[in-house]
Amino acid sequence: MSRTKQDSEEKQATTSGCLARFYWMVVGNTALAFLAMAILEQKWWPPTWRDAAFWVVVASLAAVRFVDVRLLGGRTGEGTPATQAHLRRYLVMLVVVAAALWVLAHVVARAEWIR
Repeated sequence: MSRTKQDSEEKQATTSGCLARFYWMVVGNTALAFLAMAILEQKWWPPTWRDAAFWVVVASLAAVRFVDVRLLGGRTGEGTPATQAHLRRYLVMLVVVAAALWVLAHVVARAEWIR
């Protein structure tokens, strides 16, 4: 077995690598969903702590995924080794989907469709 493959497998087995992947796959996305639901309960403007928390979670997802790929031998959701292209695609999709979710939550809150 080559040394780089062995190093990658060792990084995969670390607790920090597993926790990082669990965070960006499950925990962070769940937090975004709950924060979007919390935004639905607020008035349209001005932004509140819920908006700040939403964007802090987005930033933390980007940071954790970056560390996962660059330092922890990150993997994709399918288990294949993640590349810089995977990281770029993830970051773009994260920002686009998060922005769309945030805007949608505010539009629904403004229209008072939920209340």
